Amino acid sequence: MLDRKSIAPSQFGEFDRKSREQIRMEWSMKKLFGSSCGQIAVLYAGIIVGLVGAIALCTDVGVIYLNWHRMQKAVDAAVLAGGAGLPDNIPGATAATNFYLARNGIAAPDVITGPTYSNGNTQISVTVKRTVPYYFGRVLGLFNSDVQVTATAQAQTVHRNRDGRRDHWNAHGMQGRTGQGSPF
Repeated sequence: MLDRKSIAPSQFGEFDRKSREQIRMEWSMKKLFGSSCGQIAVLYAGIIVGLVGAIALCTDVGVIYLNWHRMQKAVDAAVLAGGAGLPDNIPGATAATNFYLARNGIAAPDVITGPTYSNGNTQISVTVKRTVPYYFGRVLGLFNSDVQVTATAQAQTVHRNRDGRRDHWNAHGMQGRTGQGSPF
């Protein structure tokens, strides 16, 4: 039978050292955490609160971005439609702009500024402002956010090339400058 004295110290010395360190670590962990039950439940609760908060933030920001994107597309279409009547037919340009705004969902609760005309009635601008509600931000006391978009179009003279035909790149005589608003 083998006993500890008959085996060389190098065979069990490393094992003994590791086991002593492990026992010491287990004892210190038990000393620290042995009497406190339910720490994992508190940790999970904190993680769940953080994840729900991140989902709520993403939802509210996503709703704001979706409204901004839809409004920007509607205002872009409206100024391009209204700009087709510039500079000669201002009442027709106004009617076309308002028609396209209404058709694309820009209505009464939205604050519509325009259409405004500038640059010798060759430029048309529309600004729309909408109040978007927060769904989850109410927990933090945030109830709504304002989203504002602006679009501008300018009528230009039609350029003719050497053959007397209109240039393809400017066939409609419109230059659009859109996307001046930002959701953030």
